[in-house]
Formats: sequence, C-alpha cells, structure tokens
Amino acid sequence: MPAVFNLDSKEVISSLGSDIKQGLSQNTADNRLRDFGINEINKKSSISGIKIFLRQFKSFIIYILIFALIVSLLVKEFIDAYTILTILVLNAFFGFFQEYKAEKSIEALQKLSSLKSRVIRSGQIIEVDSKYLVPGDIVILEEGDKVPADGRILESFSLSILESSLTGESNSSSKHVGQITGMPTIGDQKNMVFSGTLVTNGRGKFIVTSTGMKTELGKIANLIGTIKKEETPLQKKLNRFGKYIGYLVITISLVIFIIGIIKENILVELLSGSFKEFFIDSRTWLLTAVALAVAAVPEGIPAVVTISLAIGVKRMLKRKTLIRRLPSVETLGATTVICCDKTGTLTKNEMTVRNIFINNKKKHAKRVSFWYRQFSLRLILLRLRSPHRLHHLRHLDLRLQVLLLFLFEGAILLRRNPPE
Repeated sequence: MPAVFNLDSKEVISSLGSDIKQGLSQNTADNRLRDFGINEINKKSSISGIKIFLRQFKSFIIYILIFALIVSLLVKEFIDAYTILTILVLNAFFGFFQEYKAEKSIEALQKLSSLKSRVIRSGQIIEVDSKYLVPGDIVILEEGDKVPADGRILESFSLSILESSLTGESNSSSKHVGQITGMPTIGDQKNMVFSGTLVTNGRGKFIVTSTGMKTELGKIANLIGTIKKEETPLQKKLNRFGKYIGYLVITISLVIFIIGIIKENILVELLSGSFKEFFIDSRTWLLTAVALAVAAVPEGIPAVVTISLAIGVKRMLKRKTLIRRLPSVETLGATTVICCDKTGTLTKNEMTVRNIFINNKKKHAKRVSFWYRQFSLRLILLRLRSPHRLHHLRHLDLRLQVLLLFLFEGAILLRRNPPE
C-alpha cells in the first residue's frame, strides 16, 4: 500500500472512513479509541517511594558500610555500629526526600502540560484532550498550536510548522495539500504534520493517521527506551573508590591477622589439626583485624557526597532547572565536549554582544540591558560600514552613542516609511 503522503487527500479520508466536514461520529471515535489506544507516548510507571528509598543504597561504598555495620554488631562494637547505622539512615533519607520531591514536581508539571485539540466530530467543532484523538479525526490547526498526532494535511492557508524536534532544522517548514512522489525524508514530507511539532504561521486542517507510539515521535521514544542506562561519572568514581578501599582494607586486615597468628605460634595449631584451639586462641587477632577493617572504612563519604549534590540541586532549582536524581547534577560538570547542530536548535537563535572594545575601552555587555547589547551591535556594524557618520561622536560615552544611534535609526525608518 502506498504511503499516506503519496495519496490524494480524498483517498486518505476515504481509507480512514472519515469526512472533512462531518469528521467522525462520537461512537466511531470511542470504538477506535478502544482499538488503537490512547494517543500518548508510553511512559514508565511512576516510581514508588520504596524504590526511591532503596535506590539510595545502590553504591559499592554503601555495601562496604553495611558489611562494616554487620561485623560491628557481631563483635559487639556497638558504638561503631550505631555510628555507621545513623550515617546510612540519614544519607538514605536525605537523598530520598530530594528525589521524591523532584519526582512529584515532574508529575505535577506533566499533568499541567496536557494538550487540548479542536476536532470535528459529527459536524461540530469541539475541544477534546489530545490523548483521546484517534485515526480519522479531523483536527483544526492555528498559529501557536502544538500538533497532537501525525496526519495528512487536508487544508493549508500559509501553514508553516517548526519541526526542529524531529529534523533539527531551525527554520519552519511550509506545508501544502498536494501529493508527494517517492519516499522523501520527514523534512521533505510537506503534506504531513507530526506529533510534537509547533505551528508557527497560518492555519489548516489535517486528518489523523497515526497516534501514540506509532507516530514519528513515538518511534524515537521507543528507541530511547532501549538505551541502557549508564552510571554518572561520579557514581563510577565512587564505586571504583569503594572497591579500592574494600580490597585494601581486606588485604591489610588479612596481613595483620596472619602476622599475629604467626607471631603467637597459633598457626601451628591450625596445621596440626587442632581447629578448636586455633579458633579460640586466634579470636583476639581476628577481632583486631575486624576492628581495623571497620575503622578504615570512610563512613563519612556518602553523607558528604549526598549533601554536596543536594546543594547543587538547590542551586540549579534557583536557576529554574529541576533535577530528578541527585547524581545527575554532577553529570554536566563532567562534560568536556558538547556536539550540537546549529543555532536555533539548542540555542535561543539570537546573537548579542557580550564584550565591547571601543574608544580604547572595554565594556562588559553582560552587565547591561538586552536592548543596549542589541544596539551596541548595530553601532559596531555602522562604524564598520560608515565610520565617517559617527566620527564626531567618538568623544561621547558609549551608552550615549547607543541612544543617539537608536534615535538616528528611528529617524531613518520614519524618513523611509513616512506615516500616512
């Protein structure tokens, strides 16, 4: 069967059992909703509080502390045991509250961001939750709308859509109704709209052809879901450090124990087969080795790391960035190279002056207002194009030069476009 973009719009409407004026009936929409499912990207079930709490113990250095806690209890070193237990509990609860609060905040934001769509059903234009859209629905698009599903365009009046989330192109794509031959890429499918993209200009109608995980956005989400999660650089370093500590402590304790039993001639009892006497006589050296192992474990490290990361999360929150998991706040700090496409895709798509060197003086543009930076750029360009125009202003303060430029540019615009 030919692709949807290869077909005439009337053929697409007919194949989906819909009508451009009447749309689907409510009964048909309900039946298709049961058949095709809700128009949502599959999300992982919300993590429970217990899982978040247990996640705080997933670290090799924590495993060492738990082992030290058990050994301390066995040898009746209760002060060390209570100290380690207190650190473990406080560390777990501190991390738990930070991550649990972040999870709930993200869930609340997701509920607030639920989309509405204007659709034609039974000849009436109604507004429904986008998650209840089904193949065959006729959806009306206007400037500023977010496209709720993949579909074939039926009407286009100067319709332009920003598809950077799928194609990486920062410029909007103009849409039309006509057929397309061949098998073009997503960016060249000019008679199609895709879920998650944004209408930047014009208006139009489209018929839904794919919803949920069958959309192009859903396919990307499915691929992302197959990626194996990696530990953050900090987690890797802590685990590696924990293993070094563990191996070192075990080695030193074992060496101390062996030296002790050799010095006291206890090893002879083991070699002669007197196991009971060996265990009784070597108990002191065994306790010494265990006490040394417990004392060598750096129980304060998890607490210090957790508090440091929590401070980082709090600072990021002040900058309006919500961190879901504590270790993630360190990940960007470990980044050395960022490979990106171009301006407009990952950036704000605007260029401003950051530092200005003019009249033998350096100005830090980041300390001044946005309009000042913009007109400073215009001033520099004007100096490069026509330096003679501003030669007589060179003795003035830079801010005053910018203000005069603003008035000058405004006067030029008025002269070129006089009011009627």
